[in-house]
Amino acid sequence: MEDLIALVDINDRITGYETKGEVHRRGLLHRAFSVFIVRNGKMLIQRRNPDKYHSGGLWSNTCCSHQRKGEELQESVHRRMIEEMGIDCGLEELFSFVYRTQFRPDLIEYEYDHVFAGTYDGEVRVNPEEASEIKWIPLEELGEALVKTPEKFSSWFIISAPEVMKKLRGRESAKKDTLDYYNRNADIFTSTTVDVEFTDIQDWFLKFLEPGALILDFGCGSGRDSRYFLSKGFRVEACDGSEEMVRAASKTAGIPVRKMLFEELDEEERYDGIFACASILHVPFEELPDILAKMERALKKDGAVYVSFKYGTFEGERNGRYFTDMTMDRLQERLAAAAGKYGGKGLQVASSRITGDVRPGRENEKWLNVILRKIGV
Repeated sequence: MEDLIALVDINDRITGYETKGEVHRRGLLHRAFSVFIVRNGKMLIQRRNPDKYHSGGLWSNTCCSHQRKGEELQESVHRRMIEEMGIDCGLEELFSFVYRTQFRPDLIEYEYDHVFAGTYDGEVRVNPEEASEIKWIPLEELGEALVKTPEKFSSWFIISAPEVMKKLRGRESAKKDTLDYYNRNADIFTSTTVDVEFTDIQDWFLKFLEPGALILDFGCGSGRDSRYFLSKGFRVEACDGSEEMVRAASKTAGIPVRKMLFEELDEEERYDGIFACASILHVPFEELPDILAKMERALKKDGAVYVSFKYGTFEGERNGRYFTDMTMDRLQERLAAAAGKYGGKGLQVASSRITGDVRPGRENEKWLNVILRKIGV
């Protein structure tokens, strides 16, 4: 029996359900979705199977389909990602738009299209009935191709892809601005943080580790925490995305510090603990599940993670840097989205605290501090 899909009005309110064939024959407005998956400045696009009922052989976004009767929109989206590409990941809805394309007199697409984006860097298992080919294409190259050879792309992709790329470039620009901020202000940032008393949080984290455990100081900043952990007899590896902060931290801690972006973490079961103090708060909300999953993968069995975020729900640029503020509910949602990625079972909250800023004069700024544990296999 053919699936029933959701019909909507121009305000996206469901008005009924009809079979896909009848919807396209009569050109009825219906709810659809388009998913765009990206990684490291590239987008995953597919060439539609030549035998598809329309737009066969054209390049399009990672996957797309319609909301079925009996499913919520998000359920349909994640189901379809698995069916078409064999993948699943956290997604963010970027925008929606309405378009109408007539392929022949009895085949009309008239969709209220919800556009989602996410990051994924695992294996892609293409369903050959849906796509004949896939590729990761740099955003700049894709933009040029859309202008020079639009006939190679699906009609909805031509409409939606430029807006998706605009939004993604805005985030990439914000990430670059954040790194540039730390490179420009490394000396000032180091001088205002390196000797701040932070032992309450540091010792709280260490209680979850065995003596001599190996710790990754993930986004180590001035190197203050690496220095403290070393003084307590722990083994430490440290990294930061800012070249100037790497130099400062290496001098402070007296150890080599690796220049590495969060998304470049690729270790498996190496660390007993990961300390991410005021670091992954610079990761966009939509990208956090992938980073959290990579942190889980890098932990040994029963490993512990410390994370801290400014308390709240704000996301965006603040004083030259990109911030994702967090509440416990928001963090739990991101942890749920991360569970299962890279074969792990996820991270669970072991303990949490809301504290004031430890820097003089900023005591009224609230922080969410959380200890996470790797869920056992």
